[in-house]
Amino acid sequence: MVEQTLGDKLARDILGRIRGGQILPGAKLNAKSLADDFRVSRTPVLEALKTLAARGIATHAPNRGYIVSSTALNGNVGSELDEPVPVTDLYYRLAEDWVGQEIPQDVTEQYLLQRYKARKSEVVGTLVRAVNEGWAERKPGYGWTFLPVVSTPEAFEQVYRFRSAIEPAALLEPTFEFDTQVLDEQERIQQRYLDGAIDTELPDRLILIGMQFHEEIIRLSGNTFFHQALVRVNRLRHLLELRSIFDRARVYDQFSGHLELIRLLRKGDPIEASFYMRQHLAEATSKKTSIQRAHVQNKIRR
Repeated sequence: MVEQTLGDKLARDILGRIRGGQILPGAKLNAKSLADDFRVSRTPVLEALKTLAARGIATHAPNRGYIVSSTALNGNVGSELDEPVPVTDLYYRLAEDWVGQEIPQDVTEQYLLQRYKARKSEVVGTLVRAVNEGWAERKPGYGWTFLPVVSTPEAFEQVYRFRSAIEPAALLEPTFEFDTQVLDEQERIQQRYLDGAIDTELPDRLILIGMQFHEEIIRLSGNTFFHQALVRVNRLRHLLELRSIFDRARVYDQFSGHLELIRLLRKGDPIEASFYMRQHLAEATSKKTSIQRAHVQNKIRR
């Protein structure tokens, strides 16, 4: 399926969450919650839900809205939506130019068509993907604007030091709630990928799963400022994560660490869980910043 609208992209992303176990069969697909989650308006979400219903992934029930179909996990249902969509050369070129400040913040489709000598459908599809990932927005009326992102290894390291300050602290908040439903859901998701899905999933999807785990855990703190801060920095670092050298073995270590953190949280010892979270992030800081520096050095040599 050629993704030409934001609704198409959202339909695929929602199905990805269903396939990954984040949304279960029988669950209600709340348009407002999804719109808030993806940081878009309800209109493209409703378009996506109609697409999912048309392909048997969801059903529309009177007075209940859209419900995930009991057959949604059948690989033959909605297979055209579930096919991996590779990151295109245009996406990488646009990302490199924005991170490297080679293009202006506000652009038009015509400007991008001329700069990259690409088809309009390819340009629009790339912009839609950038919107969904949080580093671009459609301007009211006309044109597009690119949003600030982490663009250097030094800034990337600062992001991880910031995370090392707020995430362990969030686990010690007096309002922290040990929500077993959230822990069960995250344990199921991490285990599914550790059981082999890491080897076949797209890198950007794995990056998103890792981010969502930490956002769900910090949400349990009951402190909205901690949660909002993490969502913000994740949005800023996402593009640099995607542009770096991707190591699936590291993802296995990362998701295994998530399961260990869940185990500690189930014990009901926030101090031990907080200490482990700090170690988990310290290891990630060391490994990921070295990868980012290597990526920059490789670019310089070219």
